[in-house]
Amino acid sequence: MLRRQYRSLLPLSGTLCLLLLAGCGDLVGLGVGAQKVEPAQVNELTGALFVDVRTTEEFEQGHLPGSAHVPPEELHGYLHAARTRGDKPLVLVCRTDKRAGLAYPAARREGFDRVFVLEGGILAWQQQGLPMETGPAMPDDTPRTPPTRTLSRAQQFVAFMSGGVIKPTYMLLTLVVVWALRRAKALDLRLLFHGSLLFFVGEAFCAINYYFHRPGWVYSLDLLHGAGMVVMSALIPWGLFRLVDDRVLHFSNPDKGCVVQRLCGKCWKRDPVRCGPHDVMLLLVIAFALVSLMPLSSALRPTYLMTEVFGSAVEYGAPTANHLVELRLYPLLGSLLLFLAFGLLWGNARSIRRAEPVFFAGFGFMAYSMFRHLLINAYRDELWWSDFWEESTELILIASVGVLLIVFRRQLGLVRAPATDKVNEQELPAGETP
Repeated sequence: MLRRQYRSLLPLSGTLCLLLLAGCGDLVGLGVGAQKVEPAQVNELTGALFVDVRTTEEFEQGHLPGSAHVPPEELHGYLHAARTRGDKPLVLVCRTDKRAGLAYPAARREGFDRVFVLEGGILAWQQQGLPMETGPAMPDDTPRTPPTRTLSRAQQFVAFMSGGVIKPTYMLLTLVVVWALRRAKALDLRLLFHGSLLFFVGEAFCAINYYFHRPGWVYSLDLLHGAGMVVMSALIPWGLFRLVDDRVLHFSNPDKGCVVQRLCGKCWKRDPVRCGPHDVMLLLVIAFALVSLMPLSSALRPTYLMTEVFGSAVEYGAPTANHLVELRLYPLLGSLLLFLAFGLLWGNARSIRRAEPVFFAGFGFMAYSMFRHLLINAYRDELWWSDFWEESTELILIASVGVLLIVFRRQLGLVRAPATDKVNEQELPAGETP
């Protein structure tokens, strides 16, 4: 039976999901920063290339004269091949302007300097009575195959270690941690249990996406992987905080003095004074809320390429829609939740317990989006290194949790203490501990 604070994450998570679904359409325009062009102004773009990213059926029902039809799965290949014409204006077209907006960062990434999205899309074009064509696209010999990259033997080894060794290892370790915590009753251990379990589920979606996904606007399975990472980034730090606070620091326990009491002098638990550590926490929450916004100032750079790793075809990259969620929506949600946690913390140290669920939910969004932001921008042209360090970091995390549970297994109640220890405890003088 989960305690009230832990259960409060459920309605909070549901609210955030509704915000995600309701805001996805507007997030495209706000998140990619696409430059738009009015239908009436298109003729001013001399020599422009028109790329229509709708489905074949939509395209044949009506399109701009002379436009090329490039479905999502062919977009990166087409843009990569056409980048020699990067000095010409490129106009991206769809039914409205949302899907064209998703294609905008990919065109910028491939070297097109003058990229525009047709504002209002085909619907606006039709409403203004501008000329259109119907039927299939004109023959176009521009290659549509994805960009390819040849890796050295060392780079292939790094790529193989990421998916073939490190990921299976930490997924197995995660199952061991989940099994060890399956009967735990304390809240701190239950948080670690559910955080580890949902981390495993998210990584399972990641593995399925790696082997079976199809190119398109969004890798839905990888978004589920990211959701699992967000939940893990919230629950495991929360569980570790509760473990240290409840069993070591006693900071939130109004009946016990905490370990920093000597530093503070007077304590809020006995005297009408402000709590020094609580004031430091307020500053840290504000700092986290501001840092959470960092990915918003970085341009989206979706990359897509194919390569071979020891004879097997491997695909790297993620579409703009995934980046919008991870590097635009999650930072905003994280910052909003952290500012809300600041408001809940305002007052005295007794407010910590009520602020915990909101703070760690915000921390989960912030930690995952910052992690993805750093990896994507540090290794945008060497995505095998991005994968390697992501997998290695996750291995270190779950291994650290496992070592903690092993070292303190008796203190945490994961195994029964030997009878001799109980006898020794009874023989200790009053006030001493073994």
